[in-house]
Formats: sequence, C-alpha cells, structure tokens
Amino acid sequence: MTLDLVVIEHSGEGSLDITAQGINKAHALANIGFEHYIAFGNDENDRIMLGCARQAVWITSKPELTPVPQAIICPPDAEAIAALISNLSDRSDCRVE
Repeated sequence: MTLDLVVIEHSGEGSLDITAQGINKAHALANIGFEHYIAFGNDENDRIMLGCARQAVWITSKPELTPVPQAIICPPDAEAIAALISNLSDRSDCRVE
C-alpha cells in the first residue's frame, strides 16, 4: 500500500506536519467556501494558503525562511500586525464580500 503523504517541517520548532497529498490550509478554506481571503503566515505550512490568497502577508518571525512571492512583509509585532489589518480592511481590492 502506498500513501501519498506530505511532510512539512516547522522551522526551528522540531515538529512536523504530516498530511495527505492536497490537504492543507488552502484546501480547508476552499472546503468551507472561502475563495477570496487575506492570509497571514510565517512558516512552511502556510505557503500554499498564502499563494492562493487574494493578499498574502508574511510575518517575519522566522528570518531563516524566505517570504512567499508578492506577500506584504510584516514584522512579528502585535501593533504592526494590527495596523496592517486596519490598512488592508480599507483597501477595496482586499475587501471580502
């Protein structure tokens, strides 16, 4: 029996995500009806979700990782993240209706 599994290592945490091929955060969001969303992420297990997002935000809490292309870069600071959420909510191209 062959299992099609994906193993994702969390940077600097010593832990793994093991899932079936094609099962990820983007898949879960699509299954519950979210096609247009803004996503925040900071690790390998966020890459597919960020790549499918209307707007991706890469939180730089793990500087050893390369941000996803075309993501807004944000420091791992609560005030910076809150300000970015506020800014994004004012942008018409990021409104989810």
